[in-house]
Amino acid sequence: MDLYDRSIVGWAVSEHNDNNLVFDPKYVKSPDGHKDDWHDSLHICQLHKYNLVKCSFIPKRQIRECRDLGRRYFKLTNELTAEKNGFQNCMTSCNIALDQVFSDPFGKSAKAVMNEVLRSESVDYDTVLKLVDPRCKKKDKVLAAIKGMNLKPDQCFKMKDISRHMEELSSHRTESFTINLYEQI
Repeated sequence: MDLYDRSIVGWAVSEHNDNNLVFDPKYVKSPDGHKDDWHDSLHICQLHKYNLVKCSFIPKRQIRECRDLGRRYFKLTNELTAEKNGFQNCMTSCNIALDQVFSDPFGKSAKAVMNEVLRSESVDYDTVLKLVDPRCKKKDKVLAAIKGMNLKPDQCFKMKDISRHMEELSSHRTESFTINLYEQI
């Protein structure tokens, strides 16, 4: 549905017009030979009068807006997943195996360790161990997961950029969904 069709449908189902009906054009084709607006409207009225065509369901404005927000949330979630996959791919190519240590490679401890690795030139292992949550069951394997890493400058730049973008997407997703949803209710 292009912009022109949306504006017509939007006008037809606006709050001021309660009696409008919207039909799918493939069900209301007029017979050959009668191709003007008057004959078309007469044909559509006759079809509707005898219940030969179904009306399209157009939900209320609030429902349409909630659906639009849901689509936006879904799109942002997909983008966030794609970025996480890219970050995980960079970690794999740099020989960083934090996904084998932490159940969630994007959790609080894993993020803190990766931020420390990306921030510093040489990794201080004592600092890394302090960043890991005390409840972590595999705390002793964290150092082994990052010891053999081969962090190249291009991968480091890419991972920093992806991290910023993931935080931005998360905040957009949270803000747009919660604020706008509560306004609708």
